[in-house]
Amino acid sequence: RDRPYIVPQTGHTGFFEGYYSPLYGEGGRIEGGLAVIRNTTIQVQVQRELEATNRRLDAQNEELKLHQEELVAQHQEILEKTGELIKASQLKSQFLANMSHELRTPLNVIIGFTQLLVDGVPGRINAEQRQCLSDILDSSQHLLNLINEVLDLSKMESGKAALNLEDLDLADFLSSVARLIIPILRPRGQILETRVSQTLPLVRADKAKLGQVFRNLLSNASKFSPDGGKILIETSCQDGWCHISVIDHGYGIKVEDRER
Repeated sequence: RDRPYIVPQTGHTGFFEGYYSPLYGEGGRIEGGLAVIRNTTIQVQVQRELEATNRRLDAQNEELKLHQEELVAQHQEILEKTGELIKASQLKSQFLANMSHELRTPLNVIIGFTQLLVDGVPGRINAEQRQCLSDILDSSQHLLNLINEVLDLSKMESGKAALNLEDLDLADFLSSVARLIIPILRPRGQILETRVSQTLPLVRADKAKLGQVFRNLLSNASKFSPDGGKILIETSCQDGWCHISVIDHGYGIKVEDRER
């Protein structure tokens, strides 16, 4: 059974199992024998395949055991990193909470004294001075709103920043935005041109956040435009929407960055 046997008549190789029993005659003499031979080739092959399969399974189990150990180690590392992130987030929140008072106090002082100047409490001011002070007041109030939004971590981190919608006159809004950006353009000799229709309809928008968007767009337009360049604000209405374009003549966004 342990090694193959070649059958003389056919030349086939296989495994066989044989049993022999002598046949006794009178006087106890052996007069012949009875032999039973069974072909066990299939059984041997199945047994060997089963043993090979068991060896493969043992190897796979060992490999799975190693993977499991690696996963346990990775899980432990993730738990440690998560703990570090939670601690860092708590420290960040604590830092911002502590900074809120330090940031708001001087800013509220600036807003308060500017309002006094606009109201003429210390003395009379001319129209040009009043306009400059009003612009300072608007920018300070915008900065205070930004601080309040940054400090509201629960809304910012959950992506649920609230919108304070109101009816907005786009012509007046864009005019105020343009005034605030002029001090940035003047040192580089850049020109801001606006093509805004005075008959634009009222729009529904968050004035503070919209102002932040356009200040960012105009600051970027100035940053990436050459000295003496021109920046254009242009508006149009179509299909119930107002479209506002900020156009500059810089080198533009790199092709590989446009999708992002």
